Amino acid sequence: MRENFAPATSQVNTAMRWRLIPGQRASSEREARQLFFSMVIFVGLNSVFLIGITYFLRESLSALIIRSPEFGNILLVASCAECVIVLRQYYLFYFKNAEEAKTYTRYYIISSVLTFLFSLYFVAFAKVGVIGIVYGRLLANIINLILLNFP
Repeated sequence: MRENFAPATSQVNTAMRWRLIPGQRASSEREARQLFFSMVIFVGLNSVFLIGITYFLRESLSALIIRSPEFGNILLVASCAECVIVLRQYYLFYFKNAEEAKTYTRYYIISSVLTFLFSLYFVAFAKVGVIGIVYGRLLANIINLILLNFP
C-alpha cells in the first residue's frame, strides 16, 4: 500500500515534471519539496500582507469599491476567504498536475459541500445576514486547506 503524504513525497517531483512551477525542475525529491513549500509560503506571506493592508484600509476600500464604508468587515472577511482559496488552489493544482484525479475531485467536492453547508448554517440558522455566506466560504476553505495537508 502506498502512503500518500501530499506534497511531502515523491509526488512533488511528479508535479515538477508536470511544471507546477513553470521553468523549475527539481533534481531531487528534497529540492522538489523545498520548491513547492517555498512557493506556498511566499504566496501565504503575500496574502498575510494584503490582508493586513485590507484590515487597516477596510473602510476606505469599502467606500471605494462598494460605495459604502459600512461594509468594511465584509470586505475584510471576503479578502481572507480569497487568500485561503488561493492557497488551497496550489494544492489542488498539485493533485491535478500529478494526475491524481480522484484526490483532486474529492477535495474539490468537499470544499463545495462544506461551503454550502456552512453558508446555509450562518445565513439560515445563525441569522448573521449576508456576511454568513462569506463566513461559510472562509471556514469551509480553511478546513479544506487543513485536510489537504493530510490526504
